[in-house]
Amino acid sequence: MDELNLKVQNSEKQYIEEEEEAEKYREGINSKADIYRPGENYNDGEFELTFQNKAYEINYKIRNEWPALSFDIVSQPLDTMNYPLSCYFVVGVQTDETVPQKNCYMIKAYDMYKTRYDSDESDVEDEDDDNENLDDEPSLEYQTIPITGNVNRVRAMPQNRNIVGFWCEDSKVHIYDLTQMSQVLRQENMASSLKSITKSKKAIQTFDFHTTEGFAMDWSKCVEGRLATGDCNGEINVMDMQTNSGVHTWKRIYDKPFVGHTGSVEDLQFSPSEDSVFASCSCDRTIKFWDTRKKNRKHALSFEASEKADVNVISWNPLTSYFIASGDDDGVIRIWDVRQCSDSSPMKPVGQFIYHKNSITSIEWNPIESTLLAASDSDKVTIWDLSLERDAEQEEIEKEIGNEIPPQLLFEHMGQVDIKEVHWHPKFQNVLITTSLDGYSIFKPSNLSEDPEDEEMEQ
Repeated sequence: MDELNLKVQNSEKQYIEEEEEAEKYREGINSKADIYRPGENYNDGEFELTFQNKAYEINYKIRNEWPALSFDIVSQPLDTMNYPLSCYFVVGVQTDETVPQKNCYMIKAYDMYKTRYDSDESDVEDEDDDNENLDDEPSLEYQTIPITGNVNRVRAMPQNRNIVGFWCEDSKVHIYDLTQMSQVLRQENMASSLKSITKSKKAIQTFDFHTTEGFAMDWSKCVEGRLATGDCNGEINVMDMQTNSGVHTWKRIYDKPFVGHTGSVEDLQFSPSEDSVFASCSCDRTIKFWDTRKKNRKHALSFEASEKADVNVISWNPLTSYFIASGDDDGVIRIWDVRQCSDSSPMKPVGQFIYHKNSITSIEWNPIESTLLAASDSDKVTIWDLSLERDAEQEEIEKEIGNEIPPQLLFEHMGQVDIKEVHWHPKFQNVLITTSLDGYSIFKPSNLSEDPEDEEMEQ
């Protein structure tokens, strides 16, 4: 009998405990939950952030010895996205005075399998045999590129992504042809097939007409080999490529620079549809439009793109050429319709996102879709779809529960420190690469997957 009473008491105690836990759960569901944002409603050390692997189709991190402010993606041996994935990119590193020889690097990251189901054994069993090496870490190979100083900006020519420009802190701009180096890295066994690559390790041309360093650089997508560079004195130079017997050389289209900004030129973008037009943004808070045919080298149009903050980055939409996106020091992303630009009336953005809490450091339209990405000093990358909107009823519901996340926000990537630049891969749809203080990240969000099987599995 005593044993039976003990069992009943234990059962009643367990029931009460379960009811108490259930009540706490119901109270938690009905209470207003805080939304996590870096620097807001967050105490360091009190919470630990984590993520589900299912949020990513692939997600790899690469540690570095020295940080890189800038990088760009170079030519791939294959244009189709097949697993295991390989990515080739060039980085310009920032070292200190204890390192006498400055170097850039061409990096090959390969053997990258899907990581989406790494933590779910049942899902792994359902994957194809091709992905049996899911847990393998990526392999890395690289080649060094001697350079004259720390690198502020790296840009690859879109028509031939093995032609790469480097903007250095010593005010020099170098152009390298990395074709030979890229071919060596493509070998399956690079150590046994390594050959002389001295040609790739020497700049084919160096410009020293800037009087100070700069951070703005862009290649034209319409005119092969046309390059623009902007410096901290507000001056912009444009060079055209000439080819003679297979040898490339560059020459300024005018002996003097384009002038008009009263502050540092922070970014440059050539028009995706007009040969002679490019845009610039500056610490003077303006975006200016220029025409290379104007021999007076003055801007054609200008507007104030931020009320009180430097405009750090711009991106010209390659699919809808009248849209330009900008990001400023206050963390605000704005979308501009260039058709509305005139000197007679102030410009108003057609879209604006106040979500990042720190400076926007990188912004870029997707080359094949209508999405936009941005990186900021708040240690995150966001991806936006401007076509998404909530209906009025859903908007009221979101306000009631305190959800301040914009409906256009598709994805938020974190886990890196001081992210400086992010690019869409030009060939692999929705694959992104970032550079930050603590290394590089290669990832693809699963909610941007174009694979029907992935979408069906997610549902």
